[in-house]
Amino acid sequence: DWLAHSDPPETPGELTWQLDLVTAALRSWKWKEEPEIGQRLCAFYGELSALYLDTIYNPDLLTEEDLSVLPGMQRFGWYYGQALAAWEHDNELGYIRALRAGLKEAPAMRDMVEFLIEHKPKTAAQRQLEELAEQVRAVLARYPADDPAVAALKQSEVYQKVAHLVEPQQQAEPLPSLPPVSPAPLKEALAGSREEIAESVQKNIGRWGPKGEENRVGYWVKYPLWGKDREEVVENLSRALSEHRADFRWLFDRLADEQSRRILTAVLRCWRFYEIKELGAVKETRYDDYFDLDLLRCDENEVVADLGAYTGDTFLSYIKNYGSLSYRRYYAYEITKESFAQLQKAAAPYCRVVLRRKGAGDGPGVMTLGTGSDASSNALSAAEDKTAETVEVVALDDDIAEPLTLIKMDIEGAEQAALRGCARHIREDRPKLALSVYHNFEDLWKLPRMIEEYAPGYRFYLRYHGGNLWPSEITLLALPPQA
Repeated sequence: DWLAHSDPPETPGELTWQLDLVTAALRSWKWKEEPEIGQRLCAFYGELSALYLDTIYNPDLLTEEDLSVLPGMQRFGWYYGQALAAWEHDNELGYIRALRAGLKEAPAMRDMVEFLIEHKPKTAAQRQLEELAEQVRAVLARYPADDPAVAALKQSEVYQKVAHLVEPQQQAEPLPSLPPVSPAPLKEALAGSREEIAESVQKNIGRWGPKGEENRVGYWVKYPLWGKDREEVVENLSRALSEHRADFRWLFDRLADEQSRRILTAVLRCWRFYEIKELGAVKETRYDDYFDLDLLRCDENEVVADLGAYTGDTFLSYIKNYGSLSYRRYYAYEITKESFAQLQKAAAPYCRVVLRRKGAGDGPGVMTLGTGSDASSNALSAAEDKTAETVEVVALDDDIAEPLTLIKMDIEGAEQAALRGCARHIREDRPKLALSVYHNFEDLWKLPRMIEEYAPGYRFYLRYHGGNLWPSEITLLALPPQA
């Protein structure tokens, strides 16, 4: 009550009395059992300590070299002020170092320092987000849920920034128990010679009529990830199924749940026979892409590398699902100029987000950006075209020194190279992996094989968020071996 209702000190005597009272509370009262009160108490101490130093001493002349003239508790207060300043500038290491330096000056404040390291304060950006969320809640409270004004607000950029604060957190809802998936339908999709598979694929392309055939071939031409035209797609697909049937069967056996085996079977049968009903039946409708809450648990200690961050859509989805305090650092890589500009806007209100306009590969290089609007037209090259825009390509092992806990990739077919470029992180850190595996006919089995080579024992899951025209938006979730 006193914290909430005390008047600001008006004299040096009142200031000293309030500071002594808060200091005594921090040193003796069992406030650590109530984190909310503890955070308010620490914040109040910081305000009073800063005011005391500014009032009693000349702040322009008070430097770290001059601290020896101060009593130990005032030296601690000075370092606490430095810690808060470092935190506001997204310098977590500086924050912790300043707190530990202050602890050397006042060992009796150990409980406070340990509490502040465990319960880090809110930054100015976070406080602004909370204020904005309150304003949004006030607007929503004035209208019925079905009012057009509510729909318009929820589509706005402002709402997207605070949706994770305004909307209730989505809770994990385990899938119902599924019956075992027979391997027979998968084996049928893989059966036959290369020529027999090609003949079967050609025959089934038109099974949904001329319009369906036109749409599917048009999709391949627009997104030439699987081949530049019909003939090349058929050639690549027949080669993949005939030459790697053992790899697909290995993956079927290694997948960790029945839903994943259903997805793998549906994808291969759509490739071979253009069966679309089964593909639609395995589409994930409960959770956002990459963030299956049954499987992927994240907390405030996450260090995330988002390769192919696009406009910040995955970052905002992460915030919506896990909250704005659910990471220690978030690295976001994006190569396209326009998308990177939108990514900067999306990430601006949040702290500890590191934006890098770089590509990810297996080593240093240069990426030449294609002139088309589709990201799939970008290509790795030696940049012979002097008029084309280029961006730097890096290996994640070289570009991020600290341990990673989560790596996400959606980089238009460059996932294998990027995975080679983060092999050390996978071996040493055992991060969670969320990888797109639909940009060709190989990644679906190849990426799990690579992960198994780097760090045996990962658990593999597939989740599907695409449509039924052609398999897309297939995500491999690879979780580290359980201890």
